[in-house]
Amino acid sequence: ACCALTVAFPRMKFSVMMVCEMRLKLRDDKPEEETFRDIVHEALEVEWQVLSKSREELQELSRQGDECRQEMLHCEAMLVTGPSRENVKARQKVTASLPQLATRSLYAAPSIEELLAKSYELVEKAAKITEDAEEAVLRTDDECAKASAHTTACFDKRKTQTDTHRKNLEKVKKEAKATISDAEKRLSMLTMRAHKTPETPRSAAETQAQVQAADDFINQLKAGKRRIETDYRLKTSSFRIDKSCRELTKVRAGTHVSSLHPIALGSSQSSPNLTGG
Repeated sequence: ACCALTVAFPRMKFSVMMVCEMRLKLRDDKPEEETFRDIVHEALEVEWQVLSKSREELQELSRQGDECRQEMLHCEAMLVTGPSRENVKARQKVTASLPQLATRSLYAAPSIEELLAKSYELVEKAAKITEDAEEAVLRTDDECAKASAHTTACFDKRKTQTDTHRKNLEKVKKEAKATISDAEKRLSMLTMRAHKTPETPRSAAETQAQVQAADDFINQLKAGKRRIETDYRLKTSSFRIDKSCRELTKVRAGTHVSSLHPIALGSSQSSPNLTGG
């Protein structure tokens, strides 16, 4: 059991953590206007903290398991070589030229009884570590699964919100284009009428004022349309990045090199700061 802990635990949660970190990194590539804390960012931060804490707990249990395993192997070796040491002690009693040297050699290693007692202690210790490990695995699996499910739900909610906003912008953009086209036609007709119809100076001034007002209105409409197009482009970029994050697999995330630190979680960016080495 201790051997299994030593081998398996350091790898546990690694792939899930890489997915979480890569999602945070991908969201950092959003346009500046779309870089802000939202429900997805907060969910990813919480998930990363849960994963990090779980891995630390499991790695500590792995360390304890490895330590216990090494002690058990040493104790086993001492028990196996016990008879040989007893034979050496017997010969030393007869052949040792210096009494002090003989005494020191005889009692340098623990007795068979002491080794057996130590073995029983190690078996109990290993059983306790195994019990703690099984409980930790079940608990951390549940905690990580809940955090991951919450992140997924937030991604889906954010995706729906952004997609709805994009569709609304698309509709407004089409309406703005149609309004501008209609206004330009009216302005063209007004200008043509001003040229073809004889007018008094006062009437001509009024017509010119109308033409200027219509032209200013069209310019305002075009400026508004440009803002809508910019917002649409930003929302589309944000939507695609979140869609990519949502569909990110453990295999793809496995190429990502972790560079996050538990204390590096930012408070004003779309994801924790990346502190590269």
